[in-house]
Amino acid sequence: MKLQCIRKCFFHDRLWKKGQTIDLPESAMSLDIVKSSFALPEDAERPAPTTLADEKAEDGDKGNLSHAELKRRLTAMGVAFRGNSSRESLNKLYQEQVALQAGLEG
Repeated sequence: MKLQCIRKCFFHDRLWKKGQTIDLPESAMSLDIVKSSFALPEDAERPAPTTLADEKAEDGDKGNLSHAELKRRLTAMGVAFRGNSSRESLNKLYQEQVALQAGLEG
C-alpha cells in the first residue's frame, strides 16, 4: 500500500521526510510508527505554498502567524533577520516585505 510521510521519522533504517512516499505491506499498517508518521496520499497534508501569490491567498489573517511561521516565510522570501527577533519585529518585517513585493508585482 502506498503511503505518504506526514512528519519526519526514522523507519526501516532510513530517514523519511514529509512528502516522501513509501510502499508498505498491509501487515505493517498496524505499527505505531506507521500510524503516526504516514497517511494515505489523499489524507496527507498538502505542501506549503511556495509562491508569494499562494501565500497571500492563504493569509486571511496575517496578524495571527506564529513565530515559527513568520521565520519560515521570511526565510523563504530570502529576508535576513536575527534569530532571536521577537514575534512583533518579525511580523513588522514580514508586512513590509509583503507590501514591497506586492508593489513590485502590481
